[in-house]
Amino acid sequence: MRVAVNATIVDEIPSGLGIYTINIITELWKIHKELDIFTSHPGAFGEVAVIPVTSLVRPSHGVRGHLARFLWSQSVYPLRAKSMKTDVVFIPTQLEGVIFPYLPQVITVHDVLPLRYSEEYPRMKYYFQYCLPTVLRRSTTIIAVSESTKKDIITFYGINDDKIKVIYEGFHHTFDSKRSDDSFYLVREKYHLPPYILYVGNLLPHKNLNRLIEAYSLVSKAIPHVLIIIGRKDQRFFPALEMRAAELKVKERVLFFDYIDQVELPHFYRAAETFVFPSLYEGFGLPPLEAMASGTPVICSNISSLPEVVGDAGIYVNPEDPRMVADSIKRVLGDEKLRENLISKGYERAKLFSWQKAARETLKVLRESTS
Repeated sequence: MRVAVNATIVDEIPSGLGIYTINIITELWKIHKELDIFTSHPGAFGEVAVIPVTSLVRPSHGVRGHLARFLWSQSVYPLRAKSMKTDVVFIPTQLEGVIFPYLPQVITVHDVLPLRYSEEYPRMKYYFQYCLPTVLRRSTTIIAVSESTKKDIITFYGINDDKIKVIYEGFHHTFDSKRSDDSFYLVREKYHLPPYILYVGNLLPHKNLNRLIEAYSLVSKAIPHVLIIIGRKDQRFFPALEMRAAELKVKERVLFFDYIDQVELPHFYRAAETFVFPSLYEGFGLPPLEAMASGTPVICSNISSLPEVVGDAGIYVNPEDPRMVADSIKRVLGDEKLRENLISKGYERAKLFSWQKAARETLKVLRESTS
C-alpha cells in the first residue's frame, strides 16, 4: 500500500499541528516504508525519506504561505500522488484536505476552533465554513483526535458517526522521564528562577490566560512561586496579557518565555511545582499529557477533550472561575500527599498514550480505506 502524505504544515518552529504531523509520520515510517512524504522542511523528519517542495508553502509566510499551501494541496499534490501509483492519501491536518480527490483520502481533524472562536481566526473561518465541509464529505475516512472533536465534526458538519475514527495523540519520548535534580539545575539555575507554576501553549484568547493571571494574583501573596507562561509572544495578544499582569500588580512575577525547543521544554515541565491549563476549548490537549508524562501535577479545565486526556490524574476546575483556579493552585502546592498522588496517577495515565500506538491505529485506518 503506497501512501502519499501532505506534510506541508511543518515549519522550522512547528505549531501543534506541525508537532502532530512530525510525530505521526516518524512513527508511521518505522512500520510502513511505502510513504511518499511531501514537505518543505526535510530536516524536521530526521532519517525519514521525504520529497522536498517549495518553501513558499510554510506557515511562517503568513497569509501568503497559507494561500500557497492551499493552492499546492489542491493542484500539485493530488496530481503527483496519482502519478506515483498512490493507493491512499493521508492529510495529517484539516487545513490541507483535497476538495476534489482523485484517490481515497484520509484526513485528521484536530478541532473546529475557527467555528467556535471565529474572532480569533478571521480568515480561516471561511475555509472551515465553505471548504472543509466538502473535503470531509469527499474523504474516505476522518480521524478525530478525541471523542470531543468527533462530536464537533458531527455537530457542525453532519458527518456520519461511522465515518469518523478516534485516534488519540501521543507525546515525544523526551517527556517520558522521572522528575530529577537535573531539570532543577538545567532550568531553575540557568534562568535564576524561584519555584514556579507553569503554563505551556499559545496565547490565543480561548486559552483563557487573562483568567489564569487573575487566579495567580489571588494566590500570589500566599506563595513564593512565580507564574511562567511559555508560548510564542504573539504581538496580537502578548502586550494585553502583560498589561493585565501589571493591572493586577503581579507583572514582576508573571514571566513570559517565548518558544522553547523540545530539548529544553521537558526540563521546564519537570522543574515546575504544578502545571495549570485553564483552556476554554481543546481538540486534544497535548500540554497536560506532556506534564503528566514529566511527573508534574496537573490542574486543568473540566471541559471539551481535557477529561479524556487527564482522566482521574488531575484536579479539574471551572475555567471561568478564577477563584476556583486559585484555590486549586494553593491546594496542590500545599498538600504534599495530594501532589504525590497526582504525580503517580499522571505517570500511569500518560502510559495510555503514545505516538507508536497512534501510528499503528492510523496505518490500520489507511489500509481499511483502500479496501
